[in-house]
Amino acid sequence: MATRALAWSVPDALRTAEAHIDAGRKAEALALYEIVLEAEPNNAQILCGVGTLAVHFGQAERGAELLGRAIARNRNVAEYHVQLAGAFIALGRLDEAKKSIERALKLKPRDIDALCNLGCILTKLGDFAGAIHHLQRAIDSDPKSALARQNMGSALHHQGRVTEALSSFQAAVSCDPDFAEPYISLVKCLNVLPGASFSLIAEATRRWSNLLPRPPHRPSWTNSVVPDRKLRIGYVSADFRTHSVAFFFENVLRAHDRGAVEITCYSNNGTSDETTEKFKALADRWRDIVGLDDDRAAALIRADQIDILVDLSGHTDGARLRVFLAKPAPIQCTWLGYYATTGLPEIDYIIADRFVVPPADEKFYVEKPWRLPDSYLCFTPPDIPVSVDMLPAQRSGTITFGSCNSVLKLNKRVVEVWSTLLKAVPNSQIVMRSQGLSSPEVRKQLGKQFIDNGVSADRITFLPAGERIALLATYNAIDIALDPFPYGGGTTTAESLWMGVPVVSMRGDRFTGRVSESILSTVGLPELVVNDEAAYLDKAIELSQDLPRLAELRAGLRDRFVRSPLCDAARFTRHLEEAYRGMWRNWCAAKETAA
Repeated sequence: MATRALAWSVPDALRTAEAHIDAGRKAEALALYEIVLEAEPNNAQILCGVGTLAVHFGQAERGAELLGRAIARNRNVAEYHVQLAGAFIALGRLDEAKKSIERALKLKPRDIDALCNLGCILTKLGDFAGAIHHLQRAIDSDPKSALARQNMGSALHHQGRVTEALSSFQAAVSCDPDFAEPYISLVKCLNVLPGASFSLIAEATRRWSNLLPRPPHRPSWTNSVVPDRKLRIGYVSADFRTHSVAFFFENVLRAHDRGAVEITCYSNNGTSDETTEKFKALADRWRDIVGLDDDRAAALIRADQIDILVDLSGHTDGARLRVFLAKPAPIQCTWLGYYATTGLPEIDYIIADRFVVPPADEKFYVEKPWRLPDSYLCFTPPDIPVSVDMLPAQRSGTITFGSCNSVLKLNKRVVEVWSTLLKAVPNSQIVMRSQGLSSPEVRKQLGKQFIDNGVSADRITFLPAGERIALLATYNAIDIALDPFPYGGGTTTAESLWMGVPVVSMRGDRFTGRVSESILSTVGLPELVVNDEAAYLDKAIELSQDLPRLAELRAGLRDRFVRSPLCDAARFTRHLEEAYRGMWRNWCAAKETAA
């Protein structure tokens, strides 16, 4: 097979490729590596370079194959094993990733990158003690490693040790103030901690945003400036799959008026499932962008002439906010998948409601709030055969409080208040179910907090999340659901109400503390939202003392919930489309004025 002749030597080409990487020009580096690979297809260093960049650009299968070939030619280079582990992580093959890192560490026992990656892998596998052990080794070897501090924070965060995680992320920022990732990790911690001001959360997000490189030039849009024409709406998400975001998006996607809007879904899913296939059928166009870098994804969106581009992920896993930096659509919004400002001035609007973003909070957002008249949420009731049973307390004589929220939301103050409630209601117990409770370490730590607050272990039940049908069935053992604070529920609140279980919620000082208020008010239960801890305790105690009222509420709550505006997809989507039309008319008017 013929190959292209090189205009320079292989060492020179490799040095140029490395310079491209150092300057952030990874696409140029990959193109050069590909040319050199044709000339020297068995060069292990080149195979590693192409394989590593292939993983970066979403081609993990190819990356793993090339890195495997590099290792076959030279098994004694730790970096090759580290990069192969990265490919396996991208493919979700964590056990193989772990073996690759262990091989790297045999070759280079104090390799910081290998230790950091091993910590990341073990965190994903749920071995938090192992992750923390190896990350501490990395920190001991290099106390100034921002990556080691970042990964340590992630391991602690997953274990529910939020305060310690916050300290680790702060240390990462101190080690490298120009490392963007720890700022968003700080935000994730601050959002669940009482006393952390919303202004501090906004400031950390702003710092992250300021570190991002902006494109030097943005092409002008060719979208026709006609206020009332059919609009092209693009939704960008990593969660077009069985995920909480999908529970609030499915019926909206189905209810869109195809005479008024054309819908393109830009999917950054790493995996697909039945929900993905359902969404593909509901969308007018479907674009997979997992394998595209930010520039190519933005170019695709621009070529599709999207009028309004909507982010559905924010700063959650798999987010593609950097695509929005290129401003590929005239109007850009964020909605649904996140709970604060994105920090990007390139995003024009945040779709909200009067509960989650009251006027006094607008100063904390770079986006302009566009408030929908009911809730900013539209829930798709589960298509799962789980009926609402009779009130558990009427069978057992015991009041059962419960929460299916993430353990990350169960901070020290939440445990203290819930412990006070259990002690105030004789013959009561609490059931908690979430993914984090599959970890023995997390169960032990959380259980100790309740015991230290005077609640005996026999009054506490911890359950892992399991399948959604099992999660929903848990509510048939719960009389009253408790909303954590300052980061309350969203999906958990909706599912609780659908299962006939009222939710006691305390109005928070930030978006995350007001989602339950939005849901409860829209369903017609605003009296379950209180202003402070004393009222929170009083409301829960009051409900626990009136079993006939609880039983009556439970019997009619699912029907009430389904008939409310929260589940009225036609009504909600009409309001959403009116919002899009209003944004578009504003843009057209501004263009005409400028002309």
